[in-house]
Amino acid sequence: MGGTNSKVQPQKKEVITIEQSEVLKSYKKWLVEWSSMSKGEIIYDSNTDSKLAKEFYSITFNKPNLYFITIDEMGNSFGAYFAKPVDKMDSWIYDEKNFIFVLNSNNRFSEPIKWNAKVGEQGGIRFYDKDINKLFEVGNGEFWGGMRFGYYSIADINVKNSFFYNISFRYDGINNTDLNGRNGPNNPFSVDRIIVLQMLN
Repeated sequence: MGGTNSKVQPQKKEVITIEQSEVLKSYKKWLVEWSSMSKGEIIYDSNTDSKLAKEFYSITFNKPNLYFITIDEMGNSFGAYFAKPVDKMDSWIYDEKNFIFVLNSNNRFSEPIKWNAKVGEQGGIRFYDKDINKLFEVGNGEFWGGMRFGYYSIADINVKNSFFYNISFRYDGINNTDLNGRNGPNNPFSVDRIIVLQMLN
């Protein structure tokens, strides 16, 4: 007893690739093309990992090339891509390579579609460590005249406090209801599942 071989090794998490994911495999073509990377691995899935915010943050913090994919209560799947890692809590991280997208639109679109930030703009992401009503937000973190537009807010799983707020303010060619058919804090929705996919070459 006491030798190095007697130590219990932590269980290594099974690697799930895009091809192995029942939810994502049919979207591989777009996920690869949009990110300009050849493969992807799921690093977080709220169906199998802890739903606690601190677990979500610890797994995704400081990792580059991430798709943050949200599946809502209506079955829409949408999200955002960031090449730049989130390296600060409670701060907006802006990325010139950011875009937002829809994978499953419940027939609003014939196939997956993405939208880039407007010319001269950059989309951002913020992890909320001090706000129990928000897990993260995507889009625009800046205020004009005391108001903020052009972002979406994601709450914890099954909490009906997620919403979009005039996302067309920050992203080019998108209508405010394109991501899941809703817009505004007065039209909240709940999230059934969050998947974070890391793209690799």
